[in-house]
Amino acid sequence: MAKDYDKTAAAALRMLTNAGAACTIARQGEGSGSYNPDTGTFDPAPAPLVQTGTAAVFPYPEKLIDGTTILRGDHKAYVAPQLDWAPRATDAFTWQCKNYTVISVDTLAPAGRVVLYTLQVRA
Repeated sequence: MAKDYDKTAAAALRMLTNAGAACTIARQGEGSGSYNPDTGTFDPAPAPLVQTGTAAVFPYPEKLIDGTTILRGDHKAYVAPQLDWAPRATDAFTWQCKNYTVISVDTLAPAGRVVLYTLQVRA
């Protein structure tokens, strides 16, 4: 059964490669710069985590824009599952030179095998 989902994940990558473009997902490193009493200086904040993937991005249809959960200008990004780590809300998402913030993430993962990430992103 898992092999079927591996094929589905590969098909998602092929389709998104044909219809989409490269994307970048970045996350601020965990923790923050802290004061080091031994040196009398602040240690640098951890570097952000950055990964690239493949995505297709579409505006939400007018009928789904409710002004609360989905705002005018929000987009839906379909992201291929071949990522180093799963996206999450507050990550930075860049596609075709446009910067967005990830608002929410839905993961399609039958039998625990990630097949597709669907992100709500906001510029």
